[in-house]
Amino acid sequence: MVAVPDFSLGAMENWGLIIYRENALLYDDKYYAPLNKERVATVVAHELAHQWFGDLVTLKWWDNLWLNEGFASFVQYIGVNVITDMKFKMEDYFLLEAFAQGMEADAVASSHPLSFRVDKVPEVAEAFDDVTYRKGASVLTMLQALIGEDNFKKAITMGYPLVTVERFNAKTFKVSQSRYKINKDALELEKYRHPKYGFKWDIPLWYQEGENKEVKQTWLTRNGPLYLHVNSTDAPVVVNAERHGFYRQNYDADGWRKIIKQLKENHKGKSMNGFLFDIRASVQAYSSRTRNAIISDAFAVALIDRLEYEILFDLLEYAKEEEVST
Repeated sequence: MVAVPDFSLGAMENWGLIIYRENALLYDDKYYAPLNKERVATVVAHELAHQWFGDLVTLKWWDNLWLNEGFASFVQYIGVNVITDMKFKMEDYFLLEAFAQGMEADAVASSHPLSFRVDKVPEVAEAFDDVTYRKGASVLTMLQALIGEDNFKKAITMGYPLVTVERFNAKTFKVSQSRYKINKDALELEKYRHPKYGFKWDIPLWYQEGENKEVKQTWLTRNGPLYLHVNSTDAPVVVNAERHGFYRQNYDADGWRKIIKQLKENHKGKSMNGFLFDIRASVQAYSSRTRNAIISDAFAVALIDRLEYEILFDLLEYAKEEEVST
């Protein structure tokens, strides 16, 4: 590995001789903030991953660049966790970096599928973006919880779902999907308006019922909706528990209010001496990853006018006391 002053790229994964910009390889705590140490670790891990994903096994053409960069981005968090004995808490960085930025990049009409045709030189440079890197890594993380080639192929359409949960009757919820898009009236690029991009997915649903910590798994198919039968007539249902899935969640007003009520009653993370722990972990129904999904998705749904701001502000009354990184 070689550090080059003012190297034009952050790093380049030449097979057997990786070149870095100086501040992407060298770290001195006298001159750099602790966050730079995390950046050096992830950049080095990313480029080392490319020795396999991209170098040893090279994509046939730029159409599938996401397999190169998505896999390297996915592996970098795992690698840093291993070499630092989990001290960097890379799962939190993943949610804040790859997951959040991947969703932001893919929520606009000018997005593109993970795999798309590249015919011209300028299109190669355009492919190096957060959809390729961040969404690519996020989709692979989702698929880490599932095994199956067919499901893998279905997951690479551009865009992602908004999963909506509404109470259908006393012990049944209706679960449906639509594409999450910031501007619902904006059109996709002309070449992506083909019916094959139907923006319907077979979605793995991880969900929790009430205060039961058990995370169950089922499927919402593209031919949905799904009618989810539960045990309680009053307890809320939270989908995307543990945030394995690359999708947003929304609920009817009553569903949101019941989730918020439960959060306010028994969910507050505490920290002491810089170490994070949950003093009520034995009674908490929702993990920090699940709470991350609830809070993040509430903002995302309000952004597209699918959630009343009164409910969002009610959630913020809880969120201001949340000390776990969400």
